[in-house]
Amino acid sequence: MAAIRGTAVLKYNRVVLLVALALVVGCSDDDSQVAPQKDVGGSEDAAVEADTGSDASGDAVDDVEEDAAEPAALRVTPTQLFFEGVEIGQTATETVRLANVGGSTLYINNAELTEGDPENDAELKPGSTWVGDDPLAIEPGTHVDLEVVYEPLDHVTDRGVLSISGTDPDNPQVEVAIETVSSYPDIDVLRTLRFGTVAVGSPATEEVVIHNRGISPLTVNEILMAGDSAFSLAMQAPYETPAVIEKDDYIIFEVTYNPSDAETDEATITIDSNDPDESSYEIGVIGNEPTPCIRVSSKSLDFGEVNTGARGTESLTILNCSETRQLQVSQIALSTDGGGAFTINQAPDTPVSIPPRTTEQVQVAASSDDVRDAIGVLVVESNDPQQGGLVVDLRASFIDE
Repeated sequence: MAAIRGTAVLKYNRVVLLVALALVVGCSDDDSQVAPQKDVGGSEDAAVEADTGSDASGDAVDDVEEDAAEPAALRVTPTQLFFEGVEIGQTATETVRLANVGGSTLYINNAELTEGDPENDAELKPGSTWVGDDPLAIEPGTHVDLEVVYEPLDHVTDRGVLSISGTDPDNPQVEVAIETVSSYPDIDVLRTLRFGTVAVGSPATEEVVIHNRGISPLTVNEILMAGDSAFSLAMQAPYETPAVIEKDDYIIFEVTYNPSDAETDEATITIDSNDPDESSYEIGVIGNEPTPCIRVSSKSLDFGEVNTGARGTESLTILNCSETRQLQVSQIALSTDGGGAFTINQAPDTPVSIPPRTTEQVQVAASSDDVRDAIGVLVVESNDPQQGGLVVDLRASFIDE
């Protein structure tokens, strides 16, 4: 009887100690420190059972079984944040949920916001709930919600990353991509048009696509060209200017290069529009330059609507547009994967050397189990002196079947 009484006292003392520790951890001088919330379907008895080392029948559990407890596991939802249509002077808040789906206490050590495009203009900020100076403890079966606030200071479309570090052994750091969609007209078009080497008497023509990535309609008033007469510009039928482009729609014009000799030619295209921060948008045009030259079949891959659970694919062609120089491609990678929506399905092993006027193929896949929009970025690194880090935007909208 004395042995049984001693065991009961010991178990009681362990429970009291754990409750006291929980109270200490739950106290903080930082008012922004968020308290964990119990997930639906969680069990308080199960949590006490795991901590006290006793099973449902009240029998003692061996230390070996305690040591074999499942580690903490962090699940972050959503994996990408979107702020759409927020105007200057307004603020918007989105929530990121951090859930512990493992079997041990999860500690979140840090949560950090980084702005990448443009850098560090303080338009993305922590909300009223955030990780304080001390690690944030999340018990199994519970979660916390972090708030991210967006307050635009200009018309520029912003991008950023929320980095979360914790004690999940499999995922010590998780990143949530942050994208914004401008409430204003937002022109999206390449900055440089390069023809590479073009022989005399063999003119080359390239398409230029103007997208509107903002919510309000983009009006393109006129498109002008100045520079060497070897270049000419024409609208592709049925497009004409002035043109009104709705959100995510586009128009196309063509540029033809017909050199009279092997010397380098240059020109500038100016697009006049109602984009509030890029009303006079310039594109540099160059032909017959004596350097390595990269060109891709598109500066953006738009998957359109993809059914949840299904998989869409789009292909990208990489061309060495030089007649004489080898193009060295050192890396093909996703700098932003759209919260896990985009993957590189097929690509050459890098580094790869592409001979003059030849191509390599890249295939990108898009898939998601959730109804959402996704934006990603594919980067091609090469020895092209003008476009060493060429960026290709990725977009997809996942819908129910």
